[in-house]
Amino acid sequence: MTTSPVGLAAQNSEKSIELVAASTKAYGIAKRVWGLQLALAILVGIAGPVVAVQFPDLKVWSAVAGLVVLLLDTFLLEGLIQGHRAAGAKMQELFDTSLYGLPWNELVATVKPLPEEVVRLSNAARSDGSDWTRYKDWYPPVAATTALPLGVLVCQRSNASWDSSLRREFSFALTAVLFLVVGVGLVVGLPHHWSYEQWLLSLAVPVTPLAIRIWRDRTANERVSVDSGRLRDRLASVWKRALDGSLQGDALACEERLIQDDLYRRRSTSPFVPNWFYKVRRARHESDMNVTAEKLVAEANESVASL
Repeated sequence: MTTSPVGLAAQNSEKSIELVAASTKAYGIAKRVWGLQLALAILVGIAGPVVAVQFPDLKVWSAVAGLVVLLLDTFLLEGLIQGHRAAGAKMQELFDTSLYGLPWNELVATVKPLPEEVVRLSNAARSDGSDWTRYKDWYPPVAATTALPLGVLVCQRSNASWDSSLRREFSFALTAVLFLVVGVGLVVGLPHHWSYEQWLLSLAVPVTPLAIRIWRDRTANERVSVDSGRLRDRLASVWKRALDGSLQGDALACEERLIQDDLYRRRSTSPFVPNWFYKVRRARHESDMNVTAEKLVAEANESVASL
């Protein structure tokens, strides 16, 4: 087993940085549409009860607004999100497989992204004035200081661990927001002794798009968090067998390809976490990730030396 620059050199090449920038840009577009979804749902969800209290004659129109937002979300915005999220996932997959030396799996990721699309999105990221250094050292550089197959596992584990903890925390936050939305609606409506029709038109219909949005994202993030935790456990098993020599060569590469397929599926289908939430927790999570990577690499190098 020979040492290969998994994270230190290859991931900081111009080609690699362009892929990361393009992927980030595609995800960024999808996140902006997702943000519009959320903003419309919040606007209608909050404005509906308020309009019903202040302008009772307009309560039917607040209900209509709620239905329009729900239809817009379902038939237009969700499609835009899925398209750009899939593009971002493919470019991230191309970045990973290029670094890891793994084959592209067309059965899972279909065709590779077009070079023109990568150039277009990376140029868009550059024209936005993005700090290009943010795309460097995407994975812990220490992963480059051990044998390539083991370095790949370190990078894959960083992905799974980061995703699991971040989504678990965001799921808790969404649960709190959902209870807050329902609570505010009840506080607004109860003092006015609304009839069933008033509750339906003034609160239930306007708030439904927001409640569905929050519940859908909460449930999806919780599911992804659990699945990422299971993948992390699987990686621990593969790691143990790779170190004791019972899993090597093509068998190890096959395991890494299966793990990569799992990561790709999550990237292409998982709900988003807002940038502000990500940034608040980024420093702590990155610190934990780098410390863990250093420990794993030290363990790997010790094991390789003893073989």
